[in-house]
Amino acid sequence: LLNNLTDGDTVSIILKLGNRTSMLCSMYMDRDKECPPPKFREIAAHAKDNNLALTICTDANAHSSAWGSTVKDAIGKNRGESLLDTIIREDLHVSNVNNPTTFDNGRWKNAIDLTITNNSASNNIHQWKTNIGTCTSDHIPITFVLGNMDGHNARSFQNIKKTNWGMYRELAISEMESSKTLNSEITSMEELEEATKTITDIMINAFQKSTPTTYVSSDIKDPPWLTEEVKKSREDMLDKLKKAQKRKKYRLRLCVDTTA
Repeated sequence: LLNNLTDGDTVSIILKLGNRTSMLCSMYMDRDKECPPPKFREIAAHAKDNNLALTICTDANAHSSAWGSTVKDAIGKNRGESLLDTIIREDLHVSNVNNPTTFDNGRWKNAIDLTITNNSASNNIHQWKTNIGTCTSDHIPITFVLGNMDGHNARSFQNIKKTNWGMYRELAISEMESSKTLNSEITSMEELEEATKTITDIMINAFQKSTPTTYVSSDIKDPPWLTEEVKKSREDMLDKLKKAQKRKKYRLRLCVDTTA
């Protein structure tokens, strides 16, 4: 446990994954406080200074199309924009795959739960997915395999179908706007070629950062107890809960044993 990087909203630990030392953090970003909190930047800096593979799992309470949010932040807050700017500035990545809904309380859905990694950890996140119907919380559980895939006969590739195009656009625009080469007058063929190379590099870099590496393995399977019947029962239970929430019929029944 890293006590100096742990508080009431954050837990940070160091663990060994194969031959690599990694840093894993769970963070709640209070919607009534600064976003991201100062601890977020401290964690990113600590991982960078100590060459650690960093993975942050957070309920960000921040909205951005870069990770599939369907609503905007409250007027004057700009939490999503602030968090995205910090992610880009710290050279981090949002490892959510396909921008799925991560919050569903029966009345509205959104994407606010993020898995954030640095360059060293981005290839350590495999089989990232939301698990709809596995619990009754309004936050949909997120699971992934953390670490390398040695021994699982895995092959990897960057699947364009999983590209986070919102993040791609944000990254590309940010890099182009800050590029001195692209914001200077072009007066020669050499300068034109340099500008073309700069644009190409920016597009490739944005694609790599916004497209997670996909690992395919037939060796990692659901546990034997997770049968289709169990999955169906979970889905039915969650569906009934959502219907009850929509009707706002929450009842607490107290059962008293009168035979005692």
